[in-house]
Amino acid sequence: MLRGQLGNQRLLMIGTTALIALGAAAVFAGATGSMLVDEMRHGVIDSIFDDRRALAERHPYLLPAGVIAAVLGGLAGLPLYTWAITRYRGGERPWLLPAPVAVLGFTAGFIAVVPAWTGPLKVGTRVDPTFHHDRDWGWASWVAYAAPVWVPVLLLAGSALTVRWAVQSARARAASVRERDRLLLHGARVAGEVTEVRVHLSSDDTGSSRPAGATVTVRYPDSEGQNRWVTRYTRSTDLRVGAGAVEVLFDPLRPDEESSIFVAFQREPLAADWIGAKSR
Repeated sequence: MLRGQLGNQRLLMIGTTALIALGAAAVFAGATGSMLVDEMRHGVIDSIFDDRRALAERHPYLLPAGVIAAVLGGLAGLPLYTWAITRYRGGERPWLLPAPVAVLGFTAGFIAVVPAWTGPLKVGTRVDPTFHHDRDWGWASWVAYAAPVWVPVLLLAGSALTVRWAVQSARARAASVRERDRLLLHGARVAGEVTEVRVHLSSDDTGSSRPAGATVTVRYPDSEGQNRWVTRYTRSTDLRVGAGAVEVLFDPLRPDEESSIFVAFQREPLAADWIGAKSR
């Protein structure tokens, strides 16, 4: 089924649209977060008797609209992108674009609203325009006052780290795919046997648990007939010890090289079904 969808331009368009929706949702989320920070900051640097209103109070429709857009875009964008691009690539894992797009979008939305934040009536003083009981700022007020500088700096730093992670992970994935494709042409491919299955559980909001993948140990013979073992993580949770179709792909010249060992738990596996050392 996935072979027939490889390179389908309609799927690429769906995935691209979903990624744009995810980015837009992140922008709305960032703008919403910025309005909330402005409201908290206003309460720290100004007196409670200051009748000026923060941005979220001046435009009360913006906050719920931003939350709704962020939630809907996020819930729809990521699953749809993953579904479409996985099929477009014939079963290969989708490109690592959602994380940097989401973080950059959030940062952009947050920073865009910063110039509209409510400023203090007087720097260094919480001015009481009603009873004139002014008070000097404490350290928390000074930290809040400087928030238009240090919060964007932190967000930009986080964005840079996320982009760096995505680039490094993409390079590692590409190297693993190249090695897999090389071994499919020139490597050794043998039948294996499941010797251990450790099912991982995840809990939902109700406290109930459900299977969420498994760590599987497979025994297989190398080119000299010696038994070897390899452990891989798979999302499948129906594997059983001593049962099922298992194949192992490896480099006979470098049988100990972990990055050159791939395992498939399907009959007639697609190229994307081979699980490498860092395929989780």
